[in-house]
Formats: sequence, C-alpha cells, structure tokens
Amino acid sequence: MKSPSRLGRAVQSGPPVAEGLRPAFLAEHVTQSRYFFTDRAERGRTKLTLPCGGSERCSANYVVRRKSFRYFALEYVVEGRGQFTCNGHMTKLQPGILFGYAPGNAHVISSDAAQSLVKFFLDFSGPRAKNIFQRLPLNKGGTTWIRQPQVIRDLFQQIVEAGQQPSYLSRRLCTSLFDVLLLRIEQNAMRTEEATCRAFETYNRASYELSAEFRELRSSADLAQRLQITPAYLARLFQRYSDTSPHQALTAMKMAEAASLLVGTDATVANAAAHVGFADPYHFSRVFKNYYGTAPAHFRLHPRSTISDKRRAD
Repeated sequence: MKSPSRLGRAVQSGPPVAEGLRPAFLAEHVTQSRYFFTDRAERGRTKLTLPCGGSERCSANYVVRRKSFRYFALEYVVEGRGQFTCNGHMTKLQPGILFGYAPGNAHVISSDAAQSLVKFFLDFSGPRAKNIFQRLPLNKGGTTWIRQPQVIRDLFQQIVEAGQQPSYLSRRLCTSLFDVLLLRIEQNAMRTEEATCRAFETYNRASYELSAEFRELRSSADLAQRLQITPAYLARLFQRYSDTSPHQALTAMKMAEAASLLVGTDATVANAAAHVGFADPYHFSRVFKNYYGTAPAHFRLHPRSTISDKRRAD
C-alpha cells in the first residue's frame, strides 16, 4: 500500500480517512488531490457502489499503466493535456473528454509535460456496474467528447463533495448523483468529428473562460472580446452547443454566487454586487430581483420562501 506522502496533498472537507480505507491503486505523481472512499462494510450491500472517487492535479511525469483494474471507472479531463490508451486505441486527452475502462481493459494514462492533466475520476462496482458501463456512449478507444463541459464537471464535483461528507446519507447521495451524471453524459456525448471541429473548440474555450472568469466579466460581449470573436458568433455557438445563451449563462453564474454570499456569509448587498462584477449595487439589485423574484435584502432573510418559480435573466 502506498504511503500518504506518495499520494500528493489530499484536500479533505470532512474528517481524515482511515489508512485502512485508502486504496493501494491511487496513482503516484499527483501534486494535489481530493478523494473520498466508501466504507468497505457498505460494499456489496447494494446493486451499485462507488468505492472511490476524487479529483487529481497530475505532475508532468504522471503515468498510470495497468493490465487490468478491479473496478469500472470513469474519468473526466477539466484542464491540461495527456494521452489515454485502452486496448490498443490511443486518444489525446484535453478538456471536455470523458474516458472509461472496465476490469480486463489494459490501459495507460499519461500527462503532458507542459500542460499537466487535471481530472476527476469515479470508480464503481456492483451488479449494475457492467450494464451501466456497456451503455455508456464511449467509442472503441473508451472515450467521448462532452457538449456541455461545465454540466459534467459540476456533477463530478458534487459527487466528490458528497462522498467526503460524514453523513449516513452520503452513499445514497453519491449514487443518486451518479445516476444523474450518467443521464447527462448520454445527453451531452458528441461524435469525434463533431467535437474536433473549430466551432466546438471555440465554444469549449468560451465555456471554460466563462466558468473561470464570470466574476470579472461584465457582459457576454466582454467574453466575445476575450476570445477575439464577435458577440453574434458567440451567440450562435451557444445556440448550437448549449441550451442557454451566453448572457443567460453569465447571469446565472453571477446570481448563484451572489445568492450564496448573501445567505452563507455576512457580505452586504454592495459586497455581493462587487464580488460578482457589478459596480452599481442598484443595477445588481434589479438583475437579482428579476432573476430570483425578490430583492437581495429580502432574499437574505427568506431564501427558501421567496424565490420565484420562474427565474429570468435580465
């Protein structure tokens, strides 16, 4: 069994994991990581279990070589570059690619030296596992492209966070979210020829830039300027690959962050406005009320009872 020092820095939101629960198969050459592990006493009691999952920031010399693996596994690239070879089929890894392997699948995963991989992974087992894996929209090389990267990334993140919580509901929440993830993968899987066209590459960059910089972006026109494309072309990309406009996506991210600040911290309305890029608190309040159906100050006091059923972007 590998020592904790060889696993990189584990970032834990819950209590530390007992060494006896830590699998021996975790990769070396990980500079930052966040893991969850299912209690072995719980395994085998249900039709589907998630024994292990997490996120890993890989170092330049990260390489995993396996002739087989004990679990079915799904991994999702969020940053960097690398390679995945499964049963003789090689795929170049980059953000937006989902890949998987099953027991008996020989595979190699490696990181690019200049652009190190950052990825999520989930291991799953149980009577349902084989059927689930066979239904995944993976090509012969065990990979697929994802149309809405942020949706899949957020679900992986939610599963990892749920798995780290010291709650009896943690396992049920993880498996329920995993079922949602599978549906989202089926909904968003793309053909390789569609995913590798220039239009999708530009959309993928736009989606990443939006999720990383939404606090600073003032409008979707700012996003288009950063990408050196026209606002009209950006709108067409979102119409083609997403179920929302760039303006609606930007507003949703800003409002969700602001709502979390208002409810979860002592930030004032002005503080929340400034944090998500609004110079004018009054303009922020108008957008917030139009989106949630109530003013920010009232939302802070009654977050559950005042949200409008119909949310609209400004």
